[in-house]
Amino acid sequence: MSLHCPNPSCPDREASGGPGEYRDGIRTCPYCGTPLEPGPARGAGDTPASGTPEPAAHEATVFLARDATEADMIRGLLEIEGILAIARVRRGTDMPGLFSATWAPVPGQTYEILVSSRAREEARAVLEAAFGPDHPGLDVEDDTPGRTEF
Repeated sequence: MSLHCPNPSCPDREASGGPGEYRDGIRTCPYCGTPLEPGPARGAGDTPASGTPEPAAHEATVFLARDATEADMIRGLLEIEGILAIARVRRGTDMPGLFSATWAPVPGQTYEILVSSRAREEARAVLEAAFGPDHPGLDVEDDTPGRTEF
């Protein structure tokens, strides 16, 4: 089930031209703090004046951090630039979900820094300017098909 922000003056809506849509588990809009409502946003998928459908926003991985400290630094750098970012433990390892580097470092555990796909290029430009285009943390794959809505 998708959720959306109903606030007509939400900064995300003003910046993107449409209401933000989010995945399950997020209860409030990260831009304005308004409680999210269930279902797709009214008008989502409508065709703008240009005649092309509005793309859906999905989470996009823009950086892979080696530890929690680096993840917090990258997230903070993006947020200073006005880009909402989320850091989470990268899944796909063989480690049980019980172990988390939020309370103790786990060898080999990495963090994904995620942004809205609408902010992906801007985030990438900020990170490349800060670290150079060849930084190993920027070596991330393109959006995975079927990613959850952000």
